[in-house]
Amino acid sequence: MPASFDLGGRVVIVTGGLGQLGASFARALLAAGAKVAVLDAVDGSERRTALFGDVS
Repeated sequence: MPASFDLGGRVVIVTGGLGQLGASFARALLAAGAKVAVLDAVDGSERRTALFGDVS
């Protein structure tokens, strides 16, 4: 499915990115062409890291 909008050349910060909604938003923004930084605070009980797309 083609993206309904083009975010090429844009930089986006997603907070709360370790949750399901934040991760889904990050993937959708990447699919629309944005460069995405994902941030989240971890309380120490769980640590997850995920990288999607080109991180260069």
